[in-house]
Amino acid sequence: MWDILETIHKGTTSVKRSKLQRLTSAFETLFMRDDETFDDFYAKLSDIVNSSF
Repeated sequence: MWDILETIHKGTTSVKRSKLQRLTSAFETLFMRDDETFDDFYAKLSDIVNSSF
């Protein structure tokens, strides 16, 4: 039962790898637009970082 709960809440190794690849891609394509405030950019960056944990 513990293994099932762990898989549901944490994901399998392939799911974790896929999530990290998506976050890496989001980070690599992240840039600050000319009309964007620093606070908005920082919020996007923080979302990516917090999602990695």
